[in-house]
Amino acid sequence: MLTGNQAVYNGFHSLICLIYVSPMIVFDITFLKDNSHHVGFLLMLCYDVSIQILALITVNRFCAVFLPMMYSKLFNTLPILLQRSINRLQPHGSQNLLGLFSEYMPKLMTICTFNVVVDTITIWKVRRIQSARGRTTFQKKKIDFLKQSFGQALYLFICIPAYHIVPLFKSSEIALFMIGIFFGATIHMFDGVLTLIFNMEIRESLIKKYKASGNNSVIQIGVVSPKILL
Repeated sequence: MLTGNQAVYNGFHSLICLIYVSPMIVFDITFLKDNSHHVGFLLMLCYDVSIQILALITVNRFCAVFLPMMYSKLFNTLPILLQRSINRLQPHGSQNLLGLFSEYMPKLMTICTFNVVVDTITIWKVRRIQSARGRTTFQKKKIDFLKQSFGQALYLFICIPAYHIVPLFKSSEIALFMIGIFFGATIHMFDGVLTLIFNMEIRESLIKKYKASGNNSVIQIGVVSPKILL
């Protein structure tokens, strides 16, 4: 449930960037720039919810490993926690976007640091369980899922300071713009790459669909109409 919700908000974020932000930047459309503060708030809302869901996923996996007996009881209230997280951000919609962004950065860094530390501890614990009980397919899926979460949090942890450190050494507006575009795009691209690397089920599903489409193409090419033979 959590991973699916995070994918939905990431999808909305990417869709808004594609249909609104990109045309605004490329074609320098005045109308879009005049209303960009509304879209900026929606982008921050989607991104904030996505980051908080990632933190909940981290806590989810930590509890599943360290508190297996209490796991079900603890995470019956997750939808309520998620709704409260969304409601906390909504009243800020009328504030200045730059001010909100500056207040948001420490929170984002705290969440990313938390994810990296807790995922590291969880991976260490799962490794110990693997050593004690032996390696199984289920445990491999679990450790791959943890590696995926750890990699996503670590890349965010690297990207966020880069937005503040790089401008200290670069004064060119073009260079800063290109660096910002690079980090902004690769944050979501890296999520997809890690998912393909560590999620075996998605890889198998894509391979099956690719093979099925290839077989259908071969069958269609191999079938010859009787009219053509005549």
